[in-house]
Amino acid sequence: VVGVNGSAASIDALLWAMGHAGRRATDVEAIWVLEHLYTAAVHAAIAHVDRDEAAAHEALAFVVERAREETGFDGPVTETVLAGDASTILIEASGAAGALVMGSLRLGPVTEFVSGSGFRRIAAGASCPVIAVPERP
Repeated sequence: VVGVNGSAASIDALLWAMGHAGRRATDVEAIWVLEHLYTAAVHAAIAHVDRDEAAAHEALAFVVERAREETGFDGPVTETVLAGDASTILIEASGAAGALVMGSLRLGPVTEFVSGSGFRRIAAGASCPVIAVPERP
């Protein structure tokens, strides 16, 4: 399972996950979480929510296709878009995963994501190993 949100760090995580899956002959599940829909869903019009979800599906498909081209990965990729709290969703997804892969930002000697509370919560709650892939310089 790899968390993808369109950031450079998450795309690097997807590239790493596809490379690893290709070497191990396993599949990949790319999960894009719409956190803003979770927090603002009660205030948003249904058409707006549907547009955001459709855009997320399109963005995820685009990112996955580019990652396939770059890595040469031709195995199965499940593309999942969910609205909710990213930490909770990724922890739940870890239950059926061999590993949970996430991107981290390079901000100096310690990466923001690895030192952030979201990463610590996911790492503590995940049912599988959690891999933090640093963003390429």
